[in-house]
Amino acid sequence: ESGNAEVKSDGYPFSLSLPEKLPCSFEGRYGRVRYTIGPTLEITHESKISAEPISFTVAPVLDLNQHSLAT
Repeated sequence: ESGNAEVKSDGYPFSLSLPEKLPCSFEGRYGRVRYTIGPTLEITHESKISAEPISFTVAPVLDLNQHSLAT
């Protein structure tokens, strides 16, 4: 035995619905809107596993029916 543990990658499927009126991501001179999500797996009340949060971008909704150049 080499003493090395086997590394495995498992996934836990999930879904998340964002509100329709959620402000889109923004970076400006006087402020910003950023979104992050971080997982925590609670095994028991005393045992939790957490991972580093990741950032994601919320893009603005564009209704092409409202733009004459799209028809």
